[in-house]
Amino acid sequence: MSLRLRSSKKRGVSTLDIWPWKYLVPWMVEDLFGRRATKKYRLDLLDIDKDGDTYNMEEFVMLLHDFINNPMAHDLIHNGATFQVAGLTNNSCLAESNEIRLCVREHPSLGRHVLDVAKKRLDDMLYVGLTEDHKQSATMFANMVGAQVLSETLSLHTDDESTNSTGSKPYSSINLQNRQSGSN
Repeated sequence: MSLRLRSSKKRGVSTLDIWPWKYLVPWMVEDLFGRRATKKYRLDLLDIDKDGDTYNMEEFVMLLHDFINNPMAHDLIHNGATFQVAGLTNNSCLAESNEIRLCVREHPSLGRHVLDVAKKRLDDMLYVGLTEDHKQSATMFANMVGAQVLSETLSLHTDDESTNSTGSKPYSSINLQNRQSGSN
């Protein structure tokens, strides 16, 4: 299905190359095209005014309730971020990822374990950036790491000063230069 959606000209990255869109777009297109024939036939026969219910459109579009409760939507939208951080997406290297997601779908209480794995992985990550703006994310990361390095350096410097029992300043490059030249 996704091959039919792609153009023959490859100009850049296609939405169909990116998780979760490579699964969501073909699923939605298949659903919409499946209802297209019904639309053409039923529009002639349907008299909305006679029925009085303008929301009764399940022949034409997927109902929101059906979309929300669809297993594909659960895997990719509702639980997608958790599965992604836990390493259990459709693109995972782990061969059992599909079975684990199916098991979580059939036994929702087991989802707590997947959530715990995802939380542990997040805690172990050095930094979690913003995907919407990579430049801002990289800048924030650099500022955070830079602040940590400066904090550690200042901490080491104050430790050196406090442990120096002679009362003299700790050896810095400036003090060493002054001592070597004899002017201290």
